[in-house]
Amino acid sequence: MTTPVYIVEGFLGSGKTKLIENSLRLRHCRNVLIFQFEEGEEVLDTKEAERCSWKIRSWDRDELETHLEEVADRVEVELEIHRYEEIWVEWNGMERFGTLEKLLLSNALRRRIHIERVMYLADVEMAGMMLGQTGEGPISQVASSDVIYLRNTEDENAVKQLEHMCKALAPSTEVWEYSKEALLDELGKQKGSPLLEWLAFALLACFLLMVVALAEQRGVPLIRYFTIFMGVFLQAVPFLLLGVLISSAIQVFIPVGVLERIFPSNPVFAMGMGIGAGFFLPVCDCASIPVFQGLLKKGVPLPAAICFMTAAPIVNPVILLSTYYAFNGSFRAVFYRTGLGILCSFLIGTSFFIRKPTDYLKGEAGNTSFCTCGCYRESRSGRLGRAEQFLWHARMEFYSVARYLVVGIAVSTCFRR
Repeated sequence: MTTPVYIVEGFLGSGKTKLIENSLRLRHCRNVLIFQFEEGEEVLDTKEAERCSWKIRSWDRDELETHLEEVADRVEVELEIHRYEEIWVEWNGMERFGTLEKLLLSNALRRRIHIERVMYLADVEMAGMMLGQTGEGPISQVASSDVIYLRNTEDENAVKQLEHMCKALAPSTEVWEYSKEALLDELGKQKGSPLLEWLAFALLACFLLMVVALAEQRGVPLIRYFTIFMGVFLQAVPFLLLGVLISSAIQVFIPVGVLERIFPSNPVFAMGMGIGAGFFLPVCDCASIPVFQGLLKKGVPLPAAICFMTAAPIVNPVILLSTYYAFNGSFRAVFYRTGLGILCSFLIGTSFFIRKPTDYLKGEAGNTSFCTCGCYRESRSGRLGRAEQFLWHARMEFYSVARYLVVGIAVSTCFRR
């Protein structure tokens, strides 16, 4: 049986030490191992620690970076000698979460421990100013957290802005105002039993089979609808994947400002360049959306990115050839379809130039220079680190766009006969 690990993250002075102490006191925990990778103004109550058998171990930043394997071996020896009920980690607020993952998931420790919960503690005023301005470490911590606690929540506007920023970085993470009740509620959550999960899955499968059988008896061709749905989905997925890979490459490998310098400052020429770029990328309408987002994040003007998004599904070579063969080799059909598509794309881009919206990137935390999908959680540097970020970004981008694709296909399938 492995030992659960609870991780507390946050900037220096956010109250991580106090949160750990409150958590252990409220639940009357004994025989606990506490790792501190940051020393702040607050310290654990030594008398309480001695009375409740809390053992505290501290490491500095340099030791972890240069001798991570040695630290892991020492932790393994500690776990061999003593059998702890829980392990708590107070993580440095400026370090990437991936560094801690390397330690906890190392070969020496992965068989002995498992990460139970990751909690991020944020002072509203301090985190609002520093998050996104202090490198990738804090961003990766927010993106990896299971729950985010907010302290000093008197300023409602600041709370809303910070919640918006946190949700942009970690959409599935819960955000709560810090209190003893909220802490107890979070720590009281237990993971579901795998047996119950499999049982629920089996019951759901049986229910769906019954629904299909009854529908077929009443003349509702659910199997036919499902076949149509899967056909359209499998046809669209390769193009969506291509768009996601292109978007991820733009986000991870192209430095900020490069595309901004390439695109002309003249809006007409910039929109023309956006339309021209669509010719070289064989992406469909759904696949052009992640590429559009990637272009915006790298500084491409909004009208030019709009022109690319609307023109790419019309002017790319695959569509041109498909149109040519669909209309029995008619160049006139290709010309009319492509020409009208370019005209519509240009008019749409012009409308965004005339009246540019102020919040066209929802959920980007007010900053388009860094990604909010969580790919910063990886800690390696160099080519391997970039490759990991690329794969992580592609996965999150695919999941983000694919759900809309599935809903769209499902709705369109319902109207087919």
